[in-house]
Amino acid sequence: MNEHEALTVSQLSEVTRISVASIKFYLREGLLAAGDMTKPHRAYYSQLHIDRLRLIVALRDVGGLSIGTIREVVQTLDSGKTPTFRLISRTLNAVTANEASPLKGFASADLKPAMRELNRFLTDRGIRVQRSSAALHELARALTAIRATYPKDVPIDRLVPYVEAAEQIARHETNAGTLTGEPQFALRAAVLGTLLWERILIYLRRVLHEHLAAEVYDQNKPP
Repeated sequence: MNEHEALTVSQLSEVTRISVASIKFYLREGLLAAGDMTKPHRAYYSQLHIDRLRLIVALRDVGGLSIGTIREVVQTLDSGKTPTFRLISRTLNAVTANEASPLKGFASADLKPAMRELNRFLTDRGIRVQRSSAALHELARALTAIRATYPKDVPIDRLVPYVEAAEQIARHETNAGTLTGEPQFALRAAVLGTLLWERILIYLRRVLHEHLAAEVYDQNKPP
């Protein structure tokens, strides 16, 4: 028998590092299936419960989703009726919509021109994305903000190196198995990969900008 096939709630808490109170809360909210009640005195939990708890933590603590949204995600997942790519798309859309946009000053900006241009640009490159995508709307907002603040017009082709770099990274992650396999694991990997590794990308870029600035402007740099 697998060592994680007959766990008490206390043991489940120890394995997952999630408090007993939180586990019981997730049970009450219908995010976590009830344990095996066929044995006397107490419920027992398995690897399935460990995997589900790890998904819940990814969605709540990393993705910042509400309990209601997480319930919708896990119910859709358990129904088995939604293709994995749509499940991932919907969840990442919810995560993006939940994030605080750094472009608050452009919250009321007219995004329609940028949206039309981005849709044509992405379609021409064979990139499929739903028109309702929150990430696409934020991309349009970012492009609108750049064009409003730069002294010269910024053509859409300026995005080409960014798209190429982003696609290379996304394909690397996919080929590494982060978006493949069982839907539950693919969904968790997509959320963690997007939100955690995205921070790595952002801060590495800033580190390299600092490095290149020193290369160009630091007169005391070593020969």
